[in-house]
Amino acid sequence: MPDLLDDELALVFAHFRAEATRAVRPTELDQIRAGARKRRRRERTVRAVTGAVMSVAVLGAGVAIAQPLGMVPAIGPAPQTTASVSVSDLIGTRLELPPWPAAPSASACPRDWIASAAESESARTVVATVTAVTTVDANQDGRGDLVAVLSCGGPSVPGDIALKQVVAFAREQGGSITVLGQVATTTSNARDIISVRGKPNEETVTVRFSDFRWDSAADVAQVHERTYALRDGAFQQVDGPAKFDPNPDVADLVVTTEPVVLRPTGTNSANGTLRLTVRNLGVAPVDSVRVLFNSPGEYTFTSPTCPSDEHTAGTGCQKGPVVPGGVLVLTYTVTATTAIPVGPAEVFVTSDSPTGYLVEADLTNNLDVVPVLAG
Repeated sequence: MPDLLDDELALVFAHFRAEATRAVRPTELDQIRAGARKRRRRERTVRAVTGAVMSVAVLGAGVAIAQPLGMVPAIGPAPQTTASVSVSDLIGTRLELPPWPAAPSASACPRDWIASAAESESARTVVATVTAVTTVDANQDGRGDLVAVLSCGGPSVPGDIALKQVVAFAREQGGSITVLGQVATTTSNARDIISVRGKPNEETVTVRFSDFRWDSAADVAQVHERTYALRDGAFQQVDGPAKFDPNPDVADLVVTTEPVVLRPTGTNSANGTLRLTVRNLGVAPVDSVRVLFNSPGEYTFTSPTCPSDEHTAGTGCQKGPVVPGGVLVLTYTVTATTAIPVGPAEVFVTSDSPTGYLVEADLTNNLDVVPVLAG
């Protein structure tokens, strides 16, 4: 307590004692003064012990004390961890990327370098680009690790499954960039990766998936998140659903055919029969199935089960509906303007109805090649 304040209080109490003693007869003043001295000694002892305990506790926690004993030091927010690797560090750097998702077109995806967005737009070959990033401390070493969504794309990478993977990168003590591991990839059930998120001081990373390609079916795609953490040298899922449930807005039609045998009907003509089967493997009913043919000009396809007003120059036909698990069998007469087959035909089926089409879960099984043989 400041000396000036002590002096002011002393004057106030002195004035009070002088006035009070004239009105009140003093009683056992020596006893009262002795009790006051004991209370002051107790208070000093308590303050000393309290201050000593607090100083030991705070120093034991490794906190430097700038305040007098007895005052609690202010504790600010924990320092934020920043990423040791940036996206620009990855561009053009030779790396050993993990394998891309299993797909026929994935063999063309690069495993050793990542392109910039500008290079991706002008590329004539298959390139890998970064589409989303976040920062976490996956290995809990106090340094931020960059987690990136990598996308493989280019003219020769079609398909219903986006070729994407989530990879964690860190910087070693010597300054080189290393791959901590592959966090997740797209699959036949989770066909696209939309984004990633995490916190710089935490070890987990959350990946946002969709069950269909986001760039073509965002309006019907289902979305959920899965959380991963680095365990025993590899990333493992620690939270979230393992897979998507069947999508009620997505069809899955499959077409199979039998070979066509052409039997001559004249010098330059022949006929045959095509039998095709369409199955609905999805969970949504398909109101109408549209059948399209791609074949040499010498072949014409007609069907007695398909009304003439639904034909398109003899190359298309609408038929349905097909319930989930249902089967549609169609028979076509194949008329050829040659007695000798000139090659196979292709048949393609998709959903088609006045209320709109259903997104196909897998277009690869919507196409079948029809062998055309000589009888």
